[in-house]
Formats: sequence, structure tokens, C-alpha cells
Amino acid sequence: MAITNEEELKEWLQEQPPEVCLAMAYRAAMRVLPMALDLSRFSYSKHLVITSLRAVLTSGVAALRLAPDVSAAAKSADSASAALTSAVPDDRAGSAVHHAADAAGFAAHAVSVDSRAFAEKAENAIEAAANAAYSAAGLETADAADAAAYSDSERDIQSLATSDIPVPKLLRDAVSDHLKDGLSALEAGGPWSFWAEWYARAMAGDPLPWDLQEQIALIPDEIWKAGPEAVAEEIKKLRFQFRTNVAPQLVRDEETDLFRVETDTEPSIDLADFAANRAGQALKAALESVSANIFNSGSYEAVVINGALAGPRTTSLLATGLYDACLGLDANIGDRYPEEIALINLKNALAGIVDEFCEADEVARIRCANMAGYVAPSNEDVLSEDELRAIPDLTASELDTEAREIIESDIERALAEMTRQEAMPRWRRIRLANWMTTISIYWDRTKKGFKEAETLAKMVSKLRVAWRNFGGGGE
Repeated sequence: MAITNEEELKEWLQEQPPEVCLAMAYRAAMRVLPMALDLSRFSYSKHLVITSLRAVLTSGVAALRLAPDVSAAAKSADSASAALTSAVPDDRAGSAVHHAADAAGFAAHAVSVDSRAFAEKAENAIEAAANAAYSAAGLETADAADAAAYSDSERDIQSLATSDIPVPKLLRDAVSDHLKDGLSALEAGGPWSFWAEWYARAMAGDPLPWDLQEQIALIPDEIWKAGPEAVAEEIKKLRFQFRTNVAPQLVRDEETDLFRVETDTEPSIDLADFAANRAGQALKAALESVSANIFNSGSYEAVVINGALAGPRTTSLLATGLYDACLGLDANIGDRYPEEIALINLKNALAGIVDEFCEADEVARIRCANMAGYVAPSNEDVLSEDELRAIPDLTASELDTEAREIIESDIERALAEMTRQEAMPRWRRIRLANWMTTISIYWDRTKKGFKEAETLAKMVSKLRVAWRNFGGGGE
């Protein structure tokens, strides 16, 4: 949709649901946020900076999760921002700062208003952002500011139509010197280190986890008012808790006034059965094939697998339990354990199961990612292109026509993606790795082709390294 004037923008916003209006306000404020980050202009600038950052972060969280507690946090952020922004002189020297901080405040204010006013407050944020950008550039006419608002809004509309996250993608070398000066203030470190990372990732379209951002938005008022150092200390604690959140946590039950284990989703019956059968079969094959002096039912990974399968059938408990065993095998094969094909197959089977869980459940994905963050990178060699090309021929004898065509297509696409340094989509990665592991396990169990089975198992392990190196989250 083309936006060329104020009425068209108003009409479009009034037709949108709250989350779209909030996303538009958030995006506009984010573009000019660095203009409000001049730490040298005013004596109270540190408080203006932290309140502006708080306001925009909270509006971004609300665009995805408009919950009552988030709305309350936005209202507090808006009040704090308004009090400080009103003190910034709206003259030639302070105009860009004033309007940029205004945009942040309007973005937060839009969260806490009556639903009928979402569109109006979003438009206020967009207008303030345009005024900030054009004040910084020395273009002070209303026509210039309006043109900026309509042009940026049209790009935002097009971006939101093709994205499920309300963040702009703006290259740093495309921003003005005024923005770069503001970013330099954040990059100075100290209490601003987190915010530098937060802003850079958001503007690159790779935001920090929204669960973490929501926790930061809900930091109590008294900590925000204490200043950036107090906020930085609280964020440090929240990030540590977030990184170590790899299983259901204890939460306080208001009715019983006791701690309970937080509710964890249950996987579908099909997915739970798949996990139990595949992991159980792969573990049984490893226990039968590998010398008991090397790997047995008392080995750490075997104990973890059996414990995960025997415990509560919840998504994140199954996912993190099996991933724990997978990471153990990844570290120990070639060190404590020899490169036995059954152990490699077990590791690959567990990795495939975990991929399935992570695809089905965001909480499981985050918790497994947290676990991975505490594991040293694998020393395995990355699969070469020649090895990748060999997979269709190596597996062809076990596949019907349709399966063979799919494998060939997957490999062809994977080669192209590796050349472009792109990640293979998760669903295709899961399929290819699982199919290869299935064939390898079959070959090992039937002794049909020991060397081929060993080669294929090692290929799956190498493929996983390659996907990690090329950003293989496949999101």
C-alpha cells in the first residue's frame, strides 16, 4: 500500500490490530533511538537515555505480547520518559534529542492506552521519529518531516507484511553520523554494554530472545529510577538466569503460597512415542554393539537417556534430557569412547529427536540453545562438498524412487546454500539427518555394510558441524 499523506496513514493504522500499530510505533522509534543517546549534551542525560531505552524495549515486547503486566510496565516507562523529555529544549541544539526521546515515549504510551487510541499514538511516534531524523539532518520544514514519515511507514508496512517480528533491518553504514554518534555512546561499554548488543541485534533482524526482553521490561520501577548502573546489574542477573534456564523452573503458586514446578507443555503422543522408540532403539543397539568395558547401562549418557524416557513426558524435559546425552556423546566419542558406529548413530539419533522437539516447541528450543552455550565447540572436521555429493550414491540402494529424488534434491540445495553461506532450513535439515541416521542404524544392525554405515554416521556428525558454522539454526 502506498502512503503519501497523513490521512492515508491514519486510515491504514485504524484498520490494523493493536499489535501492528505497536510494531509500527516501535520500528519508528528504533530508527531514531540513537539520537536520544547523547551522553554529553545534558547533565541528566544518563537518565534520559535509560528511560528512552526502557520505553522502546517495552513497546517492542508489547508488539508481540500485549499482556497486562507488560502494559503496566509500558505505562511506567511512558511516565518516566515524558517527565524527562519535557525538560529537553526543543531548539536547534536539542531538537533531534527531544523528538527522538518523544518517539520512544509515544511508542511506550501506545501500549497503555485504550485500544481505540493505538492508531493515534502510533502515528504520534512515527511523526516524532520523522521530526527527529530531519532535525538531525538540518531539514526543518514540516513537509520534509511528513515526507520522511510516509516513506518510512510505507517501507514498514511492506516489511511487516513479510515478517513475523516487528523489527527493522537497517545497515549501520546506511545511517547518519548522528545515529553513529549515539551508537558510539552505547559501545563505550560499562552500563551500556547490554544495550549496544540489544540495539545492534534488533536492527539486524536478529533480536535477543523475547522472553529475556520481557523479563527486562518488567524490571521494577525503583531499579530503573536508580539509574543505568543499577539496571545493568539487574540485567546481568536476568541474563544469567536465562542462560541457565534449561528445565522447568520453580514458580510461586499464589493459591498455596508455595513453590511449584512451572507448567511444561506435553508433546503430542506421536512425538513422545517417536522420541521413546527412536532413542530406546538406538541406545539398545549401542549397548549390544559396544564392549561393556567401554559403554554400558551405567555410562553417563545411558543413565541420562533412560532417566529422560522414564521421567515426566513433557517437551522440554525430554528435549533437554536427550540433548544432555547427545552433548555428552559429542564430547566423549574419540576421547573416552572409541569412534564406534553404534555410539555415533546414538548421538545422531538423539540430535534428530532434539531437532524435532525444538521445531515443535519454542521453550524447548531456547532451553537446548542455553545448554549448547556451555559446551565447547566440536573438533570434528566439517563435511566437504565432495563428501556431501557422495551421499545420494551411498544411500541410493536403500531408497525408492521418491525418497531418492528427495535426497538428491536436498543435497543439491544444501550445496547451493553452503556456497552462499546460508543455513539449511530446519525442517529439511531434520529430514536429511534423520533419514541418513536411519539407514546407518539399519546397516549397522543388519551388518549389511559396516564401512558404509560408519561412513554415513560420521557424515551426519560432520553435517551438523557444517550447519552450525553456517548459522545452522535454520530459523
